[in-house]
Amino acid sequence: MNFLSPLSLLWLGAIPVLLWLWRLASTHRQTRVPSLVPFAHLLKRPPRWRTRLFVNILFWLQLASLCLLALALAQPVLLRPRAKTILIVLDTSASMGARLRGPSALDRAKRLVRSRIARKRPQDRYFLMTSAPVEAVTPEPTDDAAVLTRAVAALHAHHLGGNLGTTAQIGRGLLGGAADEILVVTDEAKPTAVEEPVEFLSVHQTLPNVAIVGLDAQGSLCSGEPTRLSVALQNFSGDATTVRVTAEQEGRRLAETSLSMEPLARNHLSLPLEEHADGWVEVVVHAGRDALPVDNRAWTRVRPRSEVPVAVMMADEQRRRLIGEWLRACDGLVWAEGRLPQPQPHVVITDASERLGPEVVGALRLVGVASPRPAGSDGRPPRLSPETGRGG
Repeated sequence: MNFLSPLSLLWLGAIPVLLWLWRLASTHRQTRVPSLVPFAHLLKRPPRWRTRLFVNILFWLQLASLCLLALALAQPVLLRPRAKTILIVLDTSASMGARLRGPSALDRAKRLVRSRIARKRPQDRYFLMTSAPVEAVTPEPTDDAAVLTRAVAALHAHHLGGNLGTTAQIGRGLLGGAADEILVVTDEAKPTAVEEPVEFLSVHQTLPNVAIVGLDAQGSLCSGEPTRLSVALQNFSGDATTVRVTAEQEGRRLAETSLSMEPLARNHLSLPLEEHADGWVEVVVHAGRDALPVDNRAWTRVRPRSEVPVAVMMADEQRRRLIGEWLRACDGLVWAEGRLPQPQPHVVITDASERLGPEVVGALRLVGVASPRPAGSDGRPPRLSPETGRGG
């Protein structure tokens, strides 16, 4: 509350004057009695000034009128605080579904958001964003606590990753930069320094979790070794654990191994697969205690070892025989001399000693140079043109 004319409050200084007038009236008050005999002992005392103030309802009415008059002259005004727009960024990534016992991280985060909404001022507006996927839960800022509570209750964790900073930037962009406060609710540890107007609410809790953080299928081209799966595992907890890793395809187990992991350690495994493995392969991590099983499974596509067709087209017999010895060392190559085995794309190895016809140029995908230019040239290898197949 403010006063437009605060100097008018000086009228409250008239209150002592009112008290003095009532005190003065009390000293001049007289009471008529028929006899002074009962009051004879009072006459022996020396007179003194009356110290007690006798008031009645008239005094209180006069005092209230004086105070109200001074207050009215001061012209009080009631200023309502400015409405705030608060952006809530709620983490809904896969890690928010972590649960060992009791509620999940997302359930605890939703409880914090609902508690903040319940304590909000009537004029404050909230705009709710989720990080996985990045979307606006409320189409526009709203001050309806019931709508916000229902929107928060309907949220659930997605099997996606999310970036809180990006979500906050997108939210501010949707608000036109009008966010007075930014409330971030996540399971990540609270940073040491948070800049205004960001408020960080963390439901971080250390839980046992082993996750697949990398997966790749590696096949061998020039050897008969089977395809191998390269798996990277991360132990996110502070306790050592033993895990079992399996590779399965349509219910059939292709490989299996066990591994002991130290706290916060990252390990790499190589699982050999059968030679006839083809299609999608599922890698599963089996851990005794794991609060987040969603990151214990991963899929990768395994393709059969392909045989690359190669055609060696050279007029020089000695060079052709030397190239053939090199090609025999690679199991993934099928090669022929002087012709194309099948009408399909081939790797053609040639030099300038033989002219390539149009049928060869049409199937050409890669040209290899087997020998430099003949004597008398500048010493650089010949350049083959895809249009003619001849050296230029």
